[in-house]
Amino acid sequence: MAIDTSHINIGFALAHMNEGIWYKFVDGIQDYEHVEVYEGYTKPTEAEIEAKRQSLITEYIAKEEGRVEAKVTGNQKLLDLGLTQEEATALTGYNPTE
Repeated sequence: MAIDTSHINIGFALAHMNEGIWYKFVDGIQDYEHVEVYEGYTKPTEAEIEAKRQSLITEYIAKEEGRVEAKVTGNQKLLDLGLTQEEATALTGYNPTE
């Protein structure tokens, strides 16, 4: 299963680089050329933003994989307790065939 990370874009990365409102996109265009930082802040390089974005992607994928693994192991524990798959799915909403 591929994990969708399309929401982790330049804006998401910038938002995680400093606290508060410290940048904006000129004309609402979300690319590096349109990033403008407010007084007191330094505009990060494209490489710094991309490194942060990649770090956030890695972190997100690890969390999602852990969440999926927890569903699988939790489901197996319910089956080990004697529930049918139908009963386990009714309790948790997890269906291993999907």
